Amino acid sequence: MKLVHLVAILLTAFTVNFANAAKTPELKREIVSIKGLLYYHGTGEWSQNIFDKDFHIWNPVIGEGTLKGAADRTMFVIEARGESGDTVNIKIVQQFRKNKPRVLVDTKKSFSFLEKDQTMKIPILVEDVYAGEVTVTATVTNGGGKEVSPEKTAKVVYGGGE
Repeated sequence: MKLVHLVAILLTAFTVNFANAAKTPELKREIVSIKGLLYYHGTGEWSQNIFDKDFHIWNPVIGEGTLKGAADRTMFVIEARGESGDTVNIKIVQQFRKNKPRVLVDTKKSFSFLEKDQTMKIPILVEDVYAGEVTVTATVTNGGGKEVSPEKTAKVVYGGGE
């Protein structure tokens, strides 16, 4: 009788531990970060993140403010976490004075179908932005188009352009 109880206890413990080990933590689907880097075409170098509080863009075509030179291109990098079938939705809009907002980018990038949990960095090169406020928004949606992450927004002002 004791052997039967011992076997039953061991089987129960093994089953509980095996079931707990099989559970994987749920992936937090999210936009991890939004970065922006100016391209200094005279040197081929990239700026620090333009969303940093100590970075100020002023007349980028001639390289004023905290710029190290003239810059006419910006590389935005959106880092996202998701799973197979998810999509990252990205929109970049420029507002110059009271003019109608200009959509610079409105795109979707899908996560690989080969991996379940993944992190992806999406580079987007935007040319000829010299002035105004630029807003980048991004979200993650599932395969059915339902938003599964909070929207993340980053804004920066390209000063000058009078």
